[in-house]
Amino acid sequence: MVKLTELPRGYVGIPKLSEKRNLRIFLKYPLGLLLPYPHPESTKLAIKYLSELGSSKVILVGDRVSYNFISEGFSPNVIVIDKREKRNSIDDRWVYNWAKIIRNVKNPPGTISKEVLTVIKECINENRCAIVVDGEEDLLVLPVTLYSEDNTVIFYGLPDVGLILVKSEKSKKMFIKKILERVSKNG
Repeated sequence: MVKLTELPRGYVGIPKLSEKRNLRIFLKYPLGLLLPYPHPESTKLAIKYLSELGSSKVILVGDRVSYNFISEGFSPNVIVIDKREKRNSIDDRWVYNWAKIIRNVKNPPGTISKEVLTVIKECINENRCAIVVDGEEDLLVLPVTLYSEDNTVIFYGLPDVGLILVKSEKSKKMFIKKILERVSKNG
């Protein structure tokens, strides 16, 4: 039987964030539940789990995660992609077949730009919206979670490990807000 993995205490925490680059290291630790299985097992489990959660919205961050969900027949509300996987360009034609709204935005690698924050806020309540980042989307799970409605479920991939499920809720948003405040003060 496949089970979701609750991370042990101490595995997820706020590391000392003296520089912005530490945020990237921090994000190697899951912000939520880890589904430590390869696709399609993790994707099918996630879709099954969504029906049990009764979540109001689903947002996917990452090209492979988004492609896997949509190819399994699941249509999220919003996807955030950068048309790259493990630093290699990928075929993105599927995005234009799936999306009703496509917003292109610049976000340099290792950053969270003001421009992308504005686009996330504008798209967060849309349906079948693709935020296509020119740059990198790796850090954008943080503002997506921060700005999403409570009970929204966000998925992102942890390369070569599995899929991460983050449920948007007040405590998670406060946690992320503190991280971003620390980074912006020290960055």
